[in-house]
Amino acid sequence: METVDTFGEELPAPCRSAPSEAWALFEPLLRNHGKSGAITERVTQVLRFGVHFFGSNLASLVPSVLETLTISFEQSGFSSCMWIAGKIVQRFGNSKEVAILGSIRITYERMSVKSAQLLQTIDPRVLPDGKVAFFAVSLIYDLSVVEDYVQLSRAMADFSPEIFYSASGLNTAVSMCIVGLKMIHTDIIFASLDLLDIVFRPVKSPKGPDSGQNAYVDAAFSTFGFQVLGNLLDGLIGNLPEETLSTVIAIFRCAAERWSTEFVNWLPNLMQGLNGYSCTEEIRLKFMNECIRWRSL
Repeated sequence: METVDTFGEELPAPCRSAPSEAWALFEPLLRNHGKSGAITERVTQVLRFGVHFFGSNLASLVPSVLETLTISFEQSGFSSCMWIAGKIVQRFGNSKEVAILGSIRITYERMSVKSAQLLQTIDPRVLPDGKVAFFAVSLIYDLSVVEDYVQLSRAMADFSPEIFYSASGLNTAVSMCIVGLKMIHTDIIFASLDLLDIVFRPVKSPKGPDSGQNAYVDAAFSTFGFQVLGNLLDGLIGNLPEETLSTVIAIFRCAAERWSTEFVNWLPNLMQGLNGYSCTEEIRLKFMNECIRWRSL
């Protein structure tokens, strides 16, 4: 007896209808019982194994699967729907199929809208799907919503950057990363920092700088840059793990070089916002001088 990890790119003839037959069972479960956390959690776990097992043989089902996951998330707010959507993006985000790319765009934008609503209109202490709520900076957020949305956004940036940088979800992604920086869960902090590093890094195409994508990034930095830098500084003397220092420095260097005017104008207020007991005037002055030096290099 052998354990089959995956059949690869092509299923044996007797199994070729298996993906559609399996989805015909699971789709009604999500459509009709998606408000049950227990059912949604188990169905998305099975879907995760299915994505790995069937691989590219699921391509024709991707639009239907993403549509159902999106509807389920909009109705329930269970973040496991975002989690499995991210796995699908990792597998099919590089596809050239118009239907697949269109479904990925719609899913990301609609899940972004719902995620933003969850953090703005609902008491975070009662967000669904959260096994543990963490208290940080006088705010309580649902761990799984933040983590799964950041991971979905990371998958979009890695595998569907053309959609990610032009989608309305980009601002929500940066906002969610700011929330992630305030948490005490290190996995979310690292994921948030990594995504911010990717977002604010100059986007380059094989033919040179991609001005279209960079324009969206410029707009996001103009809106959220002060908050991002402020939270990074606050985290350096607060809850950020020591291992994140190199990423924080990279983001600051990029800001100092790419948005030098905004950076210099914001820097005095950013430094004044730091805790005086943890950050003395001498340290503030030294840091400001270093930042100015970065800008001139």
